[in-house]
Amino acid sequence: MQELSTSIGQAAKMPCTAMHAWTIASSTTGATYRIYATQPEGMPPESGWPAIFLLDGEGLFGTVSEAIARLSRRADATGVKPAATIAICAEPVASVDVRRRDFGTPSPDPHGAGPSSTTQPQGEEFLQFLHTALVPALVEAMQLDGRKLSLYGHSLAGFSALNSFLSSASPFARFAAISPSIWWDREGLYARLDHADTGNRRIFLAAGEWEEALPPWQARTEQAESILARRQARRMIRNAREMSERIVARSGAVAATFAFFEDEDHASIVSRSIAPALRFISVE
Repeated sequence: MQELSTSIGQAAKMPCTAMHAWTIASSTTGATYRIYATQPEGMPPESGWPAIFLLDGEGLFGTVSEAIARLSRRADATGVKPAATIAICAEPVASVDVRRRDFGTPSPDPHGAGPSSTTQPQGEEFLQFLHTALVPALVEAMQLDGRKLSLYGHSLAGFSALNSFLSSASPFARFAAISPSIWWDREGLYARLDHADTGNRRIFLAAGEWEEALPPWQARTEQAESILARRQARRMIRNAREMSERIVARSGAVAATFAFFEDEDHASIVSRSIAPALRFISVE
């Protein structure tokens, strides 16, 4: 696999997991990525381990891999099954512009937070790299179960996860789009949904209470008015709920689940969502 022809190295061992690291230069995006991976201890099933791929992986890898290791010890009680964890990390560490490059699409940005003048969104190219190069190579290298792959993304990475869910080329069966930035191109997503064949794929969408309102700790700040206006314009809660409803209406009740988390904001929802998302992904 040419996409994986660059350096492959062994990294330190994490508690309860075997950890691997790769540095990959993608010819599709022209960018370089670090890939961190863990696998459960013991012998894998005959078909290979299920796996969850993490977009924006540098901020999620440790937390998610430890959550899986801890919760899967008692899968009968927690509903979370053992799985490999694979983090996709931009090189250099993802900045705002790097995230817009990899996860954004070249669409109108109605709220002034889209790509900067020096950033060209190439979310479609990134998904092509993910779907057709990176995932097949890692399924082979790590002996994963290619039928039980999941994708987790938050914010603009959640928008990317939604685009993957709607793509006919997607190798994933389960998705978690946490506080997805649907505002980036809501109408474009709706149009893709109208023509998508999602098959047996399922997606978990979530949003937090303070994503369209001001929490008490922000209500008296100097920026309160502008923050509130931006949050209301982006409709994070309503967009995620409406997207879930549209998917259900088109593909059936099991195709999408929406979760609303009280007292969580756009940042704190990440930690809050991990266990419910892992349970959702574990259901066959």
